[in-house]
Amino acid sequence: MELINPRCTLDKTHKVVTRTSAHMYVRLDEIQPRTEDWIKESWRRGKWSPNSVINSDGVLIDARLKSGLHPSPVTRDLKWGVPVPVLDDDPDQDMKDKVLCELPASRHLLSLTFSLQMFGFA
Repeated sequence: MELINPRCTLDKTHKVVTRTSAHMYVRLDEIQPRTEDWIKESWRRGKWSPNSVINSDGVLIDARLKSGLHPSPVTRDLKWGVPVPVLDDDPDQDMKDKVLCELPASRHLLSLTFSLQMFGFA
């Protein structure tokens, strides 16, 4: 992503410098079909009541699912947080000094997918 005219709103004289940074992502776009199938099957077999993800006709109505899930970052360049564990002898040191972050927008879909895998549905 490219910033257009990056600037500091607090100090107009401050020069904003951009840099590239490696991060880990959960590829929600790749697991969306399995997640949708699992939701529909669970709705059918479990007799779910209509909710914000699936309606009473078994149609997915969640806006994020309808517009397509996007990869979601799980690391940040912050000084505080839970550090990403990186072994000293790991040849890939890109995650050193990174911290793990929460997945607010896709947290429930991600936990559904992990549940799928845990119970052998994925």
